[in-house]
Amino acid sequence: MAREILPAEVSIQVPPNLNRERINAAINHGANDVGGISPITIDYINPNMIWQEEQYLIKELNLAGFSLKERLPVYPQYEKYLNTRMRGIIEELKADEKFSTSEN
Repeated sequence: MAREILPAEVSIQVPPNLNRERINAAINHGANDVGGISPITIDYINPNMIWQEEQYLIKELNLAGFSLKERLPVYPQYEKYLNTRMRGIIEELKADEKFSTSEN
């Protein structure tokens, strides 16, 4: 429902550890971001909900036609709101090829 009412440029994030069985359904209905996952930290907001194995998540996303990519913690369209120092850091990090700027 969120995708039906929100503009296309608004990302919809679905934490995979809170939606284990429904991650593909959420993606098929417009979610385009699975948030942060970490093999070395817990989910501090929901500590009882462990992260899935990265390979499981990669497989599930591939089934839906997506891939798991690292991204910076700020979407490109919001970089202009960062102070000069933070924008400089973001620009340095964007030079690293592992950080995707595409939506998929």
